[in-house]
This record gives sequence, structure tokens and C-alpha cells, in this order.
Amino acid sequence: LDGVHLAMDYLTQNTRALLDGGDAGPRWRRWWGAKKEGADMPPPLDAKGKSVIVIGGGDTGNDCIGTAVRQGAKSVINLELMPQLPSQRAASNPWPHWPFVFKVDYGHEEAATQLNGNSDIRKYSVMTKEFIDDGQGNVTGLKVVSVRWERADGQMRMGEVPGSEQVLQADMIFLALGFLGPEHPLASAFGVDLDQGGNYKAL
Repeated sequence: LDGVHLAMDYLTQNTRALLDGGDAGPRWRRWWGAKKEGADMPPPLDAKGKSVIVIGGGDTGNDCIGTAVRQGAKSVINLELMPQLPSQRAASNPWPHWPFVFKVDYGHEEAATQLNGNSDIRKYSVMTKEFIDDGQGNVTGLKVVSVRWERADGQMRMGEVPGSEQVLQADMIFLALGFLGPEHPLASAFGVDLDQGGNYKAL
């Protein structure tokens, strides 16, 4: 569908457009997207005036959010499959392990203050079910459903919340999908054991 893009395509094209334009200051739009002689590149993606949804978090998703805000998006929503993290380390996440705690990065902060009345733009525990179009090949939104995470057999398992489906409007959707773990078929093919978390088991 037109309007659905990979996050890295969006970020790469925008960075190249800024570099080719030669101005990353307040007047960046004056030459933004100007092609250098001999360059054969697609025009950069522009979120100006559009309703944007970013699927996925992490650094890539955050960069998409910040870029869309600075381009002048009308609204930005960030969908997270996982639940919101706690403000402090959980007992199961002691030092020196990486701290899984709630954070606000620059993109989240800019989107909240400039587009959403200082409220977080992130929606947690949400899974995308379907892309919706206008019948002409242009995306108009997403059908999503809330999910519930529960621990079973040593792993976190996801289940849909009945009656929680809703439609979110969007003109532009960026896929910033993260890494959820190693491929289990690959482990099976090579006889590699998995631990309780579904990761490859180290000796």
C-alpha cells in the first residue's frame, strides 16, 4: 500500500535529502530533497501535514517519531507490542543486567509537547491486525487489538483482549519492528537447545 514504509528507508532518504540540500538549520526545507547532479534517488518521504503511525519502538522507532515531528506531521502515534516498562528495575532485572525501565527519548518528548498536549504518544500492548486502504491503494489506517501478556512455561505469552479492536487513522505508517528473539526453526534444524526464555542455550 502507498503510505506504508520501512523505517530505515524513511530515515535514510531524509538524511540524504538534508545532506544533499546542504542545510540542516532552521531553513532546511529551502534545499531539502535537491538532487545532486547524476544522482538517481527516489524523492524523500515527507510527513508534513500527515497523520503518522510508527509501529515499533527502540532507537529506530524513536528516530522516525522525531523526524516526522520536525517535518511537520499533524499527529504521531507510536504502537508498542510490549507492555509499558516499570519506572524502576524489577526484582527479576537486577544490576548488572541491562535496565528494562521506562524511558522518554527525544522523539517521544518532542511529539508529546508539540503534538499531543504533553501526553505520551505511545500505545502499549497493541498488535496490528490489518492495514486499511481507500480502495485505490492508499493507506488510510490500521485495525489494532489490545493484547495481554502472561507467563506460562517460563515464557511470556501473548493473547488478544476480546472486544478491544479499534481503527486508527493514518496517512503514513512506518515499520520499525524490533528483534523478539532467535529463530526457533533454525535451532531445531541444527539441534540447538533453547533456554526457558526461548534463547539459544549456552554451554
